[in-house]
Order: sequence, then structure tokens, then C-alpha cells
Amino acid sequence: MLVVLAVVIGLASLTAIGEHRRGGRPAVVVIAGLFFPLAWIAWYAHDEQSPRRR
Repeated sequence: MLVVLAVVIGLASLTAIGEHRRGGRPAVVVIAGLFFPLAWIAWYAHDEQSPRRR
């Protein structure tokens, strides 16, 4: 149980850090950390629709 909690907290923290690096405001950073699977989906959808640089 403790390992699962540590993994979830780790993923949430890394997601919050990633959102901060993407320029998110503090409130958005916290929300992204709490709902990290949804943040990943939003990032994927945003990145797929952005023009690709080659």
C-alpha cells in the first residue's frame, strides 16, 4: 500500500513540475498534479494539434 501511495505521489509531483515548466499558473499546476492522468491526456491532445517543427 505504501509503495502504491509513493508511486502516485511521485507521478503527481512530476506532472506538477511538468506543468510548471510548460508555463502553467500556480492553480493550474496544483490541479494538474492532482489529476495527473487528465493532464497527460490534455498535453497529448495539445501537442498533437500543435504545428510540428522539423
